Amino acid sequence: MEVYAQIGDKLRRMAVSRLIIGKEEMHQCVVEIRGGVVERYYSFTAEQPFTEWLGGVMTLGHDAGGNLVVIGFEDSNVMYW
Repeated sequence: MEVYAQIGDKLRRMAVSRLIIGKEEMHQCVVEIRGGVVERYYSFTAEQPFTEWLGGVMTLGHDAGGNLVVIGFEDSNVMYW
């Protein structure tokens, strides 16, 4: 997914309103991505430093190599696949 493509080993931390992973749905989550692969995700209740607030709904799934990756993102006006 081009929107979340990473350069090198730089960590990108993004906050979303909803996170969907299979049948699980979480609210107010931070997703940490390095090199296009999700390293971890977690719920939060307070502002996180060095975090991009995207809002919207992010969907995670596995790529052909078994890595957890972003497979979709939708905000109120634009859908990215």
